[in-house]
Amino acid sequence: MAEPLLKKGATGETVRQLQQALKDHGYDPGALDGQFGSKTESAVKAFQQNHGLTADGIVGETTWLNIDEADSSNPTLKKGSIGNPVRRAQKRLTLGGYDTGGVDGIYKREHRVCRQALAERSWSHCGRDRRPCDLGEDRRARKLASEASQHVTIEIFLELYARVLPGAIASL
Repeated sequence: MAEPLLKKGATGETVRQLQQALKDHGYDPGALDGQFGSKTESAVKAFQQNHGLTADGIVGETTWLNIDEADSSNPTLKKGSIGNPVRRAQKRLTLGGYDTGGVDGIYKREHRVCRQALAERSWSHCGRDRRPCDLGEDRRARKLASEASQHVTIEIFLELYARVLPGAIASL
C-alpha cells in the first residue's frame, strides 16, 4: 500500500500525522484535527515551495518523501508508536522490498520485517564499499538483530537500510 494522496477535503489520522509533521518542520497547518482545510493546504504549499517541489497543495508520493526525509529525529520505535519517524522507517523498508503492510505511520509489525531483512541478507560484507566485516561490525550486526526484535530507533533502521541497499540513502 502506497501513501495516500491527500488534498483539501481529506480527513483522518493520516491527515493529522501530516499536520503534525508540517508543524514539526516549522509550518502552521492550523489545528491538528485531521481535517485537511485551507490552513493545512497553505502549509503544504509553503513546504513544497521551500523544497523545490510543485506548490499545488496536494500531498503525493514526492511530497510525502520530502516530508519523511526532512525529519531528523531519532526516537525509539515500538509497537503503538505513530507519526513521521514510523512513516520514514516504513518507507525505507518498503523501498528495500519488504512488506510493512503499508506506509501509514503506525508501528505494527516493523520489528518482524526488520528481523526478516536481517535474516535474509548476508552480513559477510558491511558498508557501502562492500568490504569484509571486522569483528566489531559483526557484533554490531548481531546487536542490530537483537534490538530489532524488541524495539528500534530510526538510527537502527538507517543502518539496516544502508546495509540492505548500499548507496540507497545517498540516492534519496
